[in-house]
Amino acid sequence: MPARSAGALRCSGRRLAVALALLPAAAAAAPLRLTADVALDAHATVHVTATNDGAAPVEDVRPDVAWERATTAGEPLASLAAGASHTWAFALPPPPGPGTFAATIRATYRAGARTERAVVAEVVATPGAPPSPVEATLRVEPVAGYGTSRVTLDDRSDQPVVGRVVVLLGAELATEPESRAVQIAPRGRTEVPIDVRDVAAHPGDRLPITVLFEFEIEGVHHAVVRTAALPIADASRAPVRPLIVGAAALAVAVAIAAGAVARTRRGRAVAG
Repeated sequence: MPARSAGALRCSGRRLAVALALLPAAAAAAPLRLTADVALDAHATVHVTATNDGAAPVEDVRPDVAWERATTAGEPLASLAAGASHTWAFALPPPPGPGTFAATIRATYRAGARTERAVVAEVVATPGAPPSPVEATLRVEPVAGYGTSRVTLDDRSDQPVVGRVVVLLGAELATEPESRAVQIAPRGRTEVPIDVRDVAAHPGDRLPITVLFEFEIEGVHHAVVRTAALPIADASRAPVRPLIVGAAALAVAVAIAAGAVARTRRGRAVAG
């Protein structure tokens, strides 16, 4: 994606009311919290604020905004003190048409020896944008090594909806795939499972998960965002996942099959 640069600026000026999708307060493992708002005029101006909720400074804060197939990089911030905030302004092209559009904001930073990532998604609405015909519900379950959350999409229209679900996580968690195509039948419902893996979280953390669903219907673009907090549990107390049990069973089956083949060969050798 092409990259542009944006300067730092404190929030000011006329703003259009937009639907916000803000991350919950981050846990101690992820001290940097992102918030964002948008002003629409000749451009889409995104104000991104990073707040250090931790007890120590964070360093090398590098924000960027993904918007309409391009990514705009903000000026790096060398250090952000504990309890301090900093705001960047990103001047972006206006939305290409009517509807709601998603701006995805990420920031990488260093907290001690770790490189971390914070993420937030902001929904930008053009004047007179119709409401989304798709309702989304995000249900989460604790992550104890692994966990499966689910997003349910309900199509309230009389037309099929084809779109894409994107999952946004911080650096402490991972999921595959991060993006997938989804189709919903008219007046239908689709449930999308989201398998989340613990990469560097700690028991007791509550870490954000943001799910974005984008689609187009009757020439109008729609973006639906849902955010929740994922509780992190102790993986040592979690039951063995079916995938692991299945792998063990497969190994046993292979060993049994190999033994059977060996016995058959020995039997043929004796008979010969």
